[in-house]
Amino acid sequence: MKRVVLWIGAMLVCAGCGSGRQGDGMVQRLVGQKIVFSDSLLASAGLWMSDSLWSQAVAAVPKILVCVTAQECNVCQMHIPQWNIYMRELKRWQGEIPLIFVVAERPEQAIPAVRNGHCPATVLADPGSGFWEANNLPVHPVFNTFLLDGDNRIVLVGSPIGNAAMWKLYRSAIDSLRADNGRG
Repeated sequence: MKRVVLWIGAMLVCAGCGSGRQGDGMVQRLVGQKIVFSDSLLASAGLWMSDSLWSQAVAAVPKILVCVTAQECNVCQMHIPQWNIYMRELKRWQGEIPLIFVVAERPEQAIPAVRNGHCPATVLADPGSGFWEANNLPVHPVFNTFLLDGDNRIVLVGSPIGNAAMWKLYRSAIDSLRADNGRG
């Protein structure tokens, strides 16, 4: 079942980005990869978030990770209103799931946007893009949203924003992870 979910997710991402086989290979490379949150990255959250939400990044629970590149307006890339709706839906049906934004540029703009949007998210500043390099992640918006398991391993690749089928896949995968105590 888990392989079917991952395969469907890979196909949705590839169909959505039009990258065909190259996208399929990228998804296969990323799924199962462990994401490492460096101490300096986690410390950056303490500078911006007074309630220490950054601890969710290391908590052994499923989480959603959105990496925001420096290529465009970071607040625009974050899609805060849509994530806010998704996070409320998850909270009602499946309980709290941490949402973490890793922002490469101008985190000082991202923090107020999250707070003003009342979005239950953690923002981690990555001004040197060291997070991308340390985790060998592509700097491409199609491949910068992930569902992580409790061990911070990538379970799904791709954003559910504007993609109802992908959002359904996220919800199903979160249900499966919860049934397995957060582990994939």
